[in-house]
Amino acid sequence: MTPALQSGSSVSTQESKPVTANADVLRPDTLNLNELKLCTTKEDGEVKLRMGDSGQAAEPAITVNQMFLQTVEQYGDQVALASKDGDNWNRLTYKEYYQRCRTAAKSFLKLGLERYHGVGILGFNSPEWFIADIGAILAGGFAVGIYTTNSPEACQYVAENCKANVLVVENHKQLQKILQIQDKLPHVKAIIQYKDALKEKKPNLYTWAEFMEMGTDVPDSQLDEIIASQKPNQCCTLIYTSGTTGQPKGVMLSHDNITWTASATGKTVKLKHACEAQEVVVSYLPLSHIAAQMIDIWLPIKYGGVIYFAQPDALKCNVNPDSGEPEDELTPEAIEFCQKLGSKALKVSDIVGGKDRAVHKAIQEGIDRVNEQASSNAQKIQKWTILEKDFSLPGGELGKDCS
Repeated sequence: MTPALQSGSSVSTQESKPVTANADVLRPDTLNLNELKLCTTKEDGEVKLRMGDSGQAAEPAITVNQMFLQTVEQYGDQVALASKDGDNWNRLTYKEYYQRCRTAAKSFLKLGLERYHGVGILGFNSPEWFIADIGAILAGGFAVGIYTTNSPEACQYVAENCKANVLVVENHKQLQKILQIQDKLPHVKAIIQYKDALKEKKPNLYTWAEFMEMGTDVPDSQLDEIIASQKPNQCCTLIYTSGTTGQPKGVMLSHDNITWTASATGKTVKLKHACEAQEVVVSYLPLSHIAAQMIDIWLPIKYGGVIYFAQPDALKCNVNPDSGEPEDELTPEAIEFCQKLGSKALKVSDIVGGKDRAVHKAIQEGIDRVNEQASSNAQKIQKWTILEKDFSLPGGELGKDCS
């Protein structure tokens, strides 16, 4: 593997005391950090944590599991994930969310996930994406997001580089990419499709429901032992670049990198803990990117926020079939919205060029309502504009937000 673990290093073979599986945390001096370096490229390496004597830098180093358990203990009955199935919303509390992650972890172990090997996840944002990601970490593997726009060859490179034992794909379209390169991935033991029915049954190919049932006979003690052996200064996640300037490059992130950043970022932007008011996040940005993972997965876990998942087609708009560029014509949904406001606009240029008062007023009123409910400037919409082309969201465009 080529990545370098962020926040330290360790080529040391000295054993340090195991991190407990519960929410109790170890002080940094129990991690035998003195002889460690600041970076490593070893899968099982440990890194020296940059600690301070006061403030955020003095916070105890904890693992992803410890951070999650702290939230489960404090906000276990609060809603954590909300996703839409047809016209119905499915919701998971933090207790249910954590148990689903443990269930997934045991199923990964049943499939033969080896320590420090990857679980590649290829698909649009969903509860299954989150659960697979965290489940891989709890099982002692590396969570590895793969860009949905990757070619089969790019998927092959990432899967091979992280020694992926399991690949989790969204649907038949993404599955086809993996099937094209499957014979070139000697480490892959299973493929899981988390949306839609399988169009064909193949060896070692499973639905999400089959996968989640697979680890029922794996004892909790086996998983707990793995979790207890994890250390804050060890790698848990690999983030790969998009590969626009060559092969994708992997970055190793430690437990502490994730848990500390989640804590520090939340304090910086003044997020509230769920005991005060529950923060709400809409998940739609590519989870293969660390920014989306931090905002969508880790910050909500740290502060007890609730995540609503956008529909996969949420960002669709009218496009030119030749160039693929968004067009000036409004979508039918956007036209319907304008008509409800008394506007006759049929194009974006009708709104922008003539500064359509009805539309502008509705947008501003909607933004004012959002800002009135904001608890800090970081949550307020400071500026806005109407784009020159239609990027409206079918079924969830401005009409539902500002009407």
